[in-house]
Amino acid sequence: MRFINVSILAFLFILPVMSYAQSSPDSCLSAYPFRYVVIGSSTAEGAGASTSDSAWVNRFRTTLEAFHPDNLVFNLARGGYNTYLLMPSDSIPPAGRPTPDTLRNITRALALGPDAIIINLPSNDAAAGYTLNEQLKNFDIIVQTATQKGVPIWVCTTQPRNFSAGQVAIQKAARDSILARYSNRSINFWEGLATPEGHIDPLYDSGDGIHLNNTGHRILFERVRMKNISTALIEIPEILVVGDTLCQPGSTTLLATATQADTIFWYATADNTSPFASGAQLITPVLDSTTTFYVEAV
Repeated sequence: MRFINVSILAFLFILPVMSYAQSSPDSCLSAYPFRYVVIGSSTAEGAGASTSDSAWVNRFRTTLEAFHPDNLVFNLARGGYNTYLLMPSDSIPPAGRPTPDTLRNITRALALGPDAIIINLPSNDAAAGYTLNEQLKNFDIIVQTATQKGVPIWVCTTQPRNFSAGQVAIQKAARDSILARYSNRSINFWEGLATPEGHIDPLYDSGDGIHLNNTGHRILFERVRMKNISTALIEIPEILVVGDTLCQPGSTTLLATATQADTIFWYATADNTSPFASGAQLITPVLDSTTTFYVEAV
């Protein structure tokens, strides 16, 4: 008995490739509104930017609204805040450390029903003399609190500041730890903005040695945008195809099922932009040799 395999290549239609998704509105991003909450300190609040629309959070909001008018960004950031102030409301701080601000902390952020949270704390922990271990412990608790509620959270690294050498060392260690601990959900707010000494590059200094100017805020916005957070929030279709073996020349029915998909399309070649069929079932023509079809879940 001769067996003829009908070879099936199932590929996922996530979004257009990343570079396209970054540069123009995509149909998937246009279809779903998202709620973001930003928590943090003065940089997230907009300090250093000469106008509010130049601040990184507001740039981010404007970009999201271009994809969908119902996208929302709640900004709870406040100048001077540190990790202790953003801890869960039921946290009890060590002696001499501040208690959480229940109007701007992670508990409040979660109460707003976000799809994602971004935390931006550039330098106030080091300025207050808090140790690296304190900072990391607090970050871990904040991230775990969001994760336990099923809300993804992105953590921005520390940022350069015109500190003493000892404080710069803490800043760099915190930066490296955030990048290592939170991996693809970390956002590098240090690279390219600092001098070799760990101070703010004069090109991006707003003038106080602490906050970034408009150009610096634009770079922070680009770093957030490049994370494609909205894309990460969309569930990617997964395809299962059955009926891919014939025992003799003839026709067969291929069945494709997909999660999180509205439509299934069938193509004769991988680079073809026009499907020859749609729907979960494909009745093939008579086949007498191995044949490849391509299926796409949208």
